[in-house]
Amino acid sequence: MAKKIKISRFSSSNGAPKPPNGRFLLYSLIILVLLLVGFLVGRNFSSNSTKQVIVERKSAVGESPVTELGPTRKSGLIPVGYEHSVPGAITAATSYISITPQLYIADQFDFDSGVRRMSSATFYDTLHEGLSGARAIMRTNFQKDLDAYYAEIPVGNTVTLKEDDRVQISIYSIVMLVAEPEFNGQTEGKVHNMELIWEKGDWRINNWSTENAPTPLWSTPNALSSIEDFKDFVGSLEGGYSYVPSL
Repeated sequence: MAKKIKISRFSSSNGAPKPPNGRFLLYSLIILVLLLVGFLVGRNFSSNSTKQVIVERKSAVGESPVTELGPTRKSGLIPVGYEHSVPGAITAATSYISITPQLYIADQFDFDSGVRRMSSATFYDTLHEGLSGARAIMRTNFQKDLDAYYAEIPVGNTVTLKEDDRVQISIYSIVMLVAEPEFNGQTEGKVHNMELIWEKGDWRINNWSTENAPTPLWSTPNALSSIEDFKDFVGSLEGGYSYVPSL
C-alpha cells in the first residue's frame, strides 16, 4: 500500500515556492521522455510474450489436438507427453486406443516401436502379442481392399482406481469398419479395461483387456450410401484425427 504524503502548498518558514528555473525544466523533460520510452518498450515486450504463449497453447502434434493434459509431441506414430494426473491418464488411454488402427497398417519397425512406447517395461511382450494377432486379421482385410476404412472412437469412460502413479479405466468405444467384400459398414461396441502406470515420465499401459459391448442399431434419415460412395466421401477429406480426447 502506498504511504500517504502530507502536502503543504505554502510553507510558513520558506514562503511561496519559487518558479522552476530552466535547468529544472530540462531535467523534468528528460525524465518524462525516459518514462514514456520505458512504458512503450514494456508494453511491446508484454504483448509479444502473450502472443507467444497463445501460439504455443494452440500448437498441434500432427493431427492430434493438444490440450493442457497432453499430448505434447509424437514418438513415431504415438502421441506422448501427458500430464501426471488422473485426467492425463484418461487422455493417454483414449489416445492409445484411437491410434491402434494406424499401428495395424504400419510397417513392422513402426509397429514394434509404437507398442514399446505405449507399454510399460513389464507389459511389452504381452501387449505386442495381443496387438499382433489383431493386426494380422486387419491386414488381411486391407489386403482384400486397399481402400478400407477402419477407425475406433472412444465414447466414454469410468475410472475404477485412482492412485498417484497408477490408474485403472474402463473405456467404451465404437469400432467402424468399411471394407469390401464382407464389411459393408460394420460397427461394433467394445469396452477396454486398462491399467496405466506412470513410468519414465509418462503414462504407459500396464494391462489391457477387451470385451464386447452393446452396439446401437444405427438408423439414418438420409439415404443409405453404398460402400463405394462412403469411401469416396471419406477419401476426399483432407484431414482426420488419430487421437480422441476423453468425453
